[in-house]
Amino acid sequence: MTGLTPQLPAALGRMPDTSSVRIKVEEDIAFLRARIGTMENHPRPNRLVLDTYKAMLNSRLSVLKWLQHGSRDEDFSLTDKRSA
Repeated sequence: MTGLTPQLPAALGRMPDTSSVRIKVEEDIAFLRARIGTMENHPRPNRLVLDTYKAMLNSRLSVLKWLQHGSRDEDFSLTDKRSA
């Protein structure tokens, strides 16, 4: 295959910068919280949609927690994280 070269991360073996992903996840969380609040105040909310939004919110919160945990460990390379 000519012209196709694999692109390797600049810091191979290091955690990538997750700030842009974190920002997007935080925006998703804000949107979902607003939609859930609006729907819960509706006289007859669509329970299926509301439950779906709540599941999506819980998922985004888990991802955010994982990203925040990873950002504290960005200074360590992946090769340093060996199990015994």
